[in-house]
Order: sequence, then C-alpha cells, then structure tokens
Amino acid sequence: MVLISKIVLINLVMLMILSLQLQDGESKLLSSKATDSAIWPEVTVTIINHLDMRSLGLHCKDKNHDLGSQMLNVGETYTFKFHPNLFRKVSLYFCKFVWPEGNHYFDIYVEERDGYCEAAVCAWEILASGPCKIKHSSQSRECFPWNQTP
Repeated sequence: MVLISKIVLINLVMLMILSLQLQDGESKLLSSKATDSAIWPEVTVTIINHLDMRSLGLHCKDKNHDLGSQMLNVGETYTFKFHPNLFRKVSLYFCKFVWPEGNHYFDIYVEERDGYCEAAVCAWEILASGPCKIKHSSQSRECFPWNQTP
C-alpha cells in the first residue's frame, strides 16, 4: 500500500511539473523561450584574436555540432551559444586555431572546468603562447597551454 502511494505521488508531481511547463499548447522547455529559462541556462563563448598583427583562423565543434570555420582579424571576436548538458557535466567544445606560424587545438569549453563561467559568458583571448580565459570580476586572466597534438 505504501509503495503504491509513493508511485502515485511521484506520478502526480511529474504531471504537475509537465503541466506547469505547458502554456498555450507549447512546452516552454522546447520553445524559443527556453533560452530565457533558468531551468536550462545558456552559455556564451567568446573568442578574441589577440595575436600580434596576424589573422586567426578557427574551427570549433562538439561531438554533435560543427560550427564551421571563421577568420578573425586582430581584435575581432567570434561568439557562439549553447546549452550545457543538463544532467551530467560532459559538454565539450574544442577548436582548431590556425595562423601562419601556428596550428593548435584547445578545448575551449569543458563543462567540468568552466561551468557557467562568469554570468554565463566564457571569454577567451587567443595569444600565440596559448588561450587565456578572461576573468572580468577580478580583472585578470588565466592562461592555459595548447592541447598536445596526438
């Protein structure tokens, strides 16, 4: 009897959550309004070319999304947005960075390392020596080495 009551209670709670998500026949989790939802926050990754007098080619992707190739002049930025994995901290975006004297890879977003960054914005400066994460709150940056090539 107690087991049945727990199952019924769980089903009722799930039904209430689902009904709260439905508004005007559309699920808020699946609509375009989901980007404003605190349930599934969006992360913005910004990449800034800080190479000395050199253009930067970059190509970012994760295992399911290829964001294509970009070319940035000195000081220009490239930005992309996504929703990290809601249940497990496994989201990973990696980029290839190319300029005349360099060809490097870096994991630009690792959910375990970066989380939601500062105010859901992960800003990176790309230098020849490696990428540096900008920490706006402390007016500092944390620099990382390039990934080792296999």
